[in-house]
Amino acid sequence: MPCNPLRYLWHSLCDLFFPPLCAGCRAPLNESQALVCDTCLAALERTEHATKRGNKLEQMFSDIPKVVQCIAFCYYKHDSVIRQIIHCMKYDNMPQLGRWLGKLSATEILRDNPEWFKEVDVIVPVPLHPRKLRQRGYNQSEEIARAIGEVI
Repeated sequence: MPCNPLRYLWHSLCDLFFPPLCAGCRAPLNESQALVCDTCLAALERTEHATKRGNKLEQMFSDIPKVVQCIAFCYYKHDSVIRQIIHCMKYDNMPQLGRWLGKLSATEILRDNPEWFKEVDVIVPVPLHPRKLRQRGYNQSEEIARAIGEVI
């Protein structure tokens, strides 16, 4: 399907006056960046969970017999870039950030440990209260889970 020149012009004008902003630091993004700038992407504090069995998260859930392995992609801290990205995803109507985060995390986990997902039977998003789902229009954890599933 050919590109609509009027639509292209409209989007170009919008980008000129209202450039897309990084979800992490709110700086204008350049054409090669989608949703998050390179500086914020590099600032994401990744965990070592993909490469370590018995990591801290697995230890926290060790008393639950059905939980075999656990992983967290990034450390979530009050002043972290990941917190700002998740905040934008949840409160600024940006479900595409969930898909971006899911794809990024699954890709990096597979790169660090190709065997990690071999034992995964199911990815379960955290349910969202029906009232919140109506307000937001989407479940952010479902967006992340769906993107992880697409990658693996």
